[in-house]
Amino acid sequence: MNKNHQIVVLFLLILTIMVFGVISQPAQAQWKPDRPVTLLVGNSAGGGADLFARAIAKVIADYKLCEQPVVVLNKPGGSHSIAYAYLREQASPYIIAVTSSSYFTVPLTGNSPVSPTDFTPIAHFSKDPNMVVLQPKSPFKTIEELVAFAKANPGKLKFAGSSNLSDDTIICELLNEQAGINIQYVPFESGSDILAALLGGHVDMGAMSPAEASEHVKNGDLRTLAVSAFDRYRDLPDVPTFKELGYDIDQQQSRAVIIEKSAPAEVVTYYSDLMKKVSQTPEWEDWLAKNGMVPMFLDSNDYKAYHQEVLEDYKVNVDKILSKNK
Repeated sequence: MNKNHQIVVLFLLILTIMVFGVISQPAQAQWKPDRPVTLLVGNSAGGGADLFARAIAKVIADYKLCEQPVVVLNKPGGSHSIAYAYLREQASPYIIAVTSSSYFTVPLTGNSPVSPTDFTPIAHFSKDPNMVVLQPKSPFKTIEELVAFAKANPGKLKFAGSSNLSDDTIICELLNEQAGINIQYVPFESGSDILAALLGGHVDMGAMSPAEASEHVKNGDLRTLAVSAFDRYRDLPDVPTFKELGYDIDQQQSRAVIIEKSAPAEVVTYYSDLMKKVSQTPEWEDWLAKNGMVPMFLDSNDYKAYHQEVLEDYKVNVDKILSKNK
């Protein structure tokens, strides 16, 4: 064998070793949780974010989408900022959280220890409408009657919403601005607190999501005058949208899931894929429809861009409200 042949044989031997060496290497295991996962909620049981989180956890359990249990943990207070601060402090791959409008709005006021930049978007699920609800014995049968009274009695009516600065706040302020009235906004921690205030006669009206209010409306415990949404709510087809009533109001919450920003990419990918599986189940689709939510699933990569878009939209409305209240 001459020298050239020896070189060729040696090259082929090295190439063979490299190829079979690569093939024989075991595939790197994808990350998955090896202990229970906490799904964090910033308000108390019964609020919109809580109902959303529990629906996710139920689908995961019912369809056995995760080998570990997903446990909902409520940490109410500070317009959800206590929960988001906890999420950042723990910085754990086993703790994720659902978002609310205050996730975006409260940091814009400077009254939160965290901001959206402290977190990584996992998945966006839907847009969640709001309904203006009141007691059955309320004298107001229409928005027009409510507006007429408010014009004649500035500052007398009280409007309940969740947190100091949320979609509820924005809806109240947009109605004030566009109707030329002055309704007082009164913040509460969750939809269940708003319901208690309404039934107790402590406020005149409030903003609640269909998930929070629809059963109470059907049972006759509440009435609703309008819905802040693109279209009428399926289960309450006689309730008009604000747009139909002549108001440019369709403010809705983005329902999504996030994790602390130091989470490795493989962890984010795991949860993003898990949430996509949730969104594709018939049970989840039925839950969204029942609660009047508009499906809008985005995985982690797509949600990152939309996350910034939502933040910019909130900034416009929050700046307007803060300027008015100076």
